[in-house]
Amino acid sequence: MVTCDGTGRKIGFLERVFRTPDGKVYCEEYVQQMKEENEAKESINVPETKPVELPKTDKWEFQVVKLTPPKDRSAVSIEKIEGVINDQGDQGWELVSVVPVNLLLMQQGQSNVPALIFKRPKKKSSYNDSSISFA
Repeated sequence: MVTCDGTGRKIGFLERVFRTPDGKVYCEEYVQQMKEENEAKESINVPETKPVELPKTDKWEFQVVKLTPPKDRSAVSIEKIEGVINDQGDQGWELVSVVPVNLLLMQQGQSNVPALIFKRPKKKSSYNDSSISFA
């Protein structure tokens, strides 16, 4: 009796045996399972991506955009939010975080309106190394 290298179980005398050029032995059950997994992988259409080259900088400027909902909250849609993000992206801003405004401003009792935080490389001419105090 031969053992299947894929499942580790013994292959019966009446079962079909698959042998590879490198000497491995597989049972029909294992071969069918591998065939189904490969077909599933091939049916997934993943778009090809290209690496994005990020600017080499250690200085960034940031922008906070508060998303204030209209009185009719049903007018809010994913497409409108995507539009805001894409508009900022067209101006070179990258979305880095979304936080509630009340958390950002360290205030209690405010509504949980989201604030979008964007960043982009700072131009050399606009570097300012002064410190900021909130006191």
